[in-house]
Amino acid sequence: MVDGTLRCIGDKTHLKQKYGTGFEVTVRVAEESRATMAGVELFFETAFPTSELTEVRAGRFTYQLPNTVRLSSVFTALEEHKEKLRIRDYNVSQTSIEQVFMRISEEAELQQEEEHRQRMERKSKSCCGCC
Repeated sequence: MVDGTLRCIGDKTHLKQKYGTGFEVTVRVAEESRATMAGVELFFETAFPTSELTEVRAGRFTYQLPNTVRLSSVFTALEEHKEKLRIRDYNVSQTSIEQVFMRISEEAELQQEEEHRQRMERKSKSCCGCC
């Protein structure tokens, strides 16, 4: 439900598959030096160009990866570069149900903003601004 309107229905798995953005990779590094941090960012830009950095905090990077990236390639690449990048540990998880609900809400908000913009545009084009 968003603003009193039913936007989606289904069980958790169905909603994640339909509205999920893929999966999330969290990497924690052993040290927070500039070189280490830059190395992790460069690695993700190169190995997974479709990844999106969503958070960096206290030596922890969180990336969103789309469903098009093979999960096995993520594990393989991280294991191969773990020592070089000084990765302490990492976690790969499916999009959470909370993230799915946030995405649905954001889409509804964007739709409302677009409808409002179109109404204002039509109003400004009318002769007296009343319709």
